[in-house]
Amino acid sequence: MNKVGIEKINIYGSSLYLDQRELAVARGLEPDKVVSDFLINSRSLNPPYEDAVTMGANAAMPMLSEEDRKNIGMLIVGTEGSVDFGKPISTNLISALGLNPNVRNYEVKHACYSGVAALDTAVNWVASGLNKGKKALVIASDFSRMHLGLKEEFVLGGIGAALLVGGNPKVIEFELEKKGTWSTDIYDTFRPSAKAEVGNNEVSLFTYMDALEGSYRDYLEKTGPIDFDTYFDYNIYHTPFAGMAFQAHRTLCNIARPRKKAEIQASFEEKVFPSLTYARKVGSTYGASNFAGICSLVATVPDLRAGARVGF
Repeated sequence: MNKVGIEKINIYGSSLYLDQRELAVARGLEPDKVVSDFLINSRSLNPPYEDAVTMGANAAMPMLSEEDRKNIGMLIVGTEGSVDFGKPISTNLISALGLNPNVRNYEVKHACYSGVAALDTAVNWVASGLNKGKKALVIASDFSRMHLGLKEEFVLGGIGAALLVGGNPKVIEFELEKKGTWSTDIYDTFRPSAKAEVGNNEVSLFTYMDALEGSYRDYLEKTGPIDFDTYFDYNIYHTPFAGMAFQAHRTLCNIARPRKKAEIQASFEEKVFPSLTYARKVGSTYGASNFAGICSLVATVPDLRAGARVGF
């Protein structure tokens, strides 16, 4: 089977940020409690002159060489903040990045799964051999609305992420046969346009946990039994806010075997916390959050060894 993975990766965290301690004071809340509860120090802000297109372009531009541009055969963009219901922003990005007009391109919408869905499709295309040596460019670009005065204001943000996928993986190589999936039909969040966003946070978080457990059990069905404590060197979770990653890790730890909070905390700090560096700076990044986790892990662990297995 051909090697397939991420050859290059980059993220762009918008041009503005907001310190969460200052925001807590302005809202009459205790700063230390806000930072502790949400595990977040600051969040990105999107000014009027930035959108999913500009953030995606800013993530990809510094990463791509001229040779890369010539060798890209597919562009897939995951977003729930598209600027049009008919025209995919992949066409805007083809132009902005100076890519060949023969590049196959389209946009994926699937809430916070969109970025990973785009990546999975790109990986399968390269693995199939139908790429004929070409590479795929995956871009995930999302942002939140302001939610002024609401508790969500502290955790929401946005970034653009860009990944070059090919047969010479230098960042992550994927074990193609090892993956778990799960889905349900539920109305936890609504995004009727890029400028409107509403939802039920409690339903959304409980659905997250259902999806995590369901996909992990499906993963075990395909891989067979594993020792969760030793099988993964690191774990990257979708991160609506950094504190949610602890709840996710606790769930998988307890599926493996029931344990005390201190043991879970130690495992979290060793295997998960290094992937939260950027999440704690930019806030929720929707479909790009797993990619921010990869960048955080690489930036935070200087002795990250080749061959380390990352649950992703």
